[in-house]
Amino acid sequence: MSDPDLSSPETAVLLSVGGVPVLLHGIVPFSSVDFGPAYDVFRTTGDPQVIVELAWVDHLELPSDLPEPVFQSECLWQLHRVGTHWVFVLSLLEPPFTPYRIATFDDDFTRGSIVSTRKGRLPTIPERLPNPLEYPLGEALTIGLLGTGRGLMVHALGVERDGRGVLFCGHSGQGKSTLAGLFSGRARILNDDRIIVRLRDGIPWIHGTPWHGDCSAVSAGGAPLSGLYFIEHDRVDRVFGVRPAVASAMLLARSFPPIWSRRGMDFSLGFIERIVQAVPCARLGFTPTPAVLDLLP
Repeated sequence: MSDPDLSSPETAVLLSVGGVPVLLHGIVPFSSVDFGPAYDVFRTTGDPQVIVELAWVDHLELPSDLPEPVFQSECLWQLHRVGTHWVFVLSLLEPPFTPYRIATFDDDFTRGSIVSTRKGRLPTIPERLPNPLEYPLGEALTIGLLGTGRGLMVHALGVERDGRGVLFCGHSGQGKSTLAGLFSGRARILNDDRIIVRLRDGIPWIHGTPWHGDCSAVSAGGAPLSGLYFIEHDRVDRVFGVRPAVASAMLLARSFPPIWSRRGMDFSLGFIERIVQAVPCARLGFTPTPAVLDLLP
């Protein structure tokens, strides 16, 4: 892998997701890449902690000696272990199921490469190259990186009010985007679907990501976590407590740990335990009206 040429800012961009600066660099101007508007919010300056080399080619061929996958996410992607490296393979969902993106990263996900076909998986803006971090790769790589001791991605709405972060964890359809709409104009929305939790000086913080749900409002910022709710639609607005042991299980079920890595899972389980011990946890049943916000501190 070549060293990045930082003398040409047109072909290098630094993104901060979850407070981790990631340098993407290649040989094409980034103005020709269809990243989408969400990523503009996450551009930053400074020194990178992760370096990723990008390339686009006409066709991709899998190595003939690629071992069996150690993990497969339905038909979206598969993960291989090759020596000390992780290799992600993403293939088209229709015949002939050809690969359109391959990502190769070192053991701690701090240095790697992403090679994509010029057509990619989805139609892009004419004359633009496909986003190398489009779903599901950007999220999968972030999960792997966080699992090396940096934090955890959770299925949640995260908001910041008066300098305090609040997390509303829920499966799809349980009301994350609905709550985001109720908070509009009353709080800063970090993300309505994917939130990163990390520790800063031993204190849990939540951070926004580019990968949102129905609510397109995202923020690269973060806030110290002051409360965690497990949400569900209900006939009335109500809050009731959750014991830490139950909260741990509920948070795990609404998280994205690196289940392909024993080391990553051990860290994630311990991290979840720290979060539920450090932050008040409760269940929140709500109706889709602003009145539910009056229940929250």
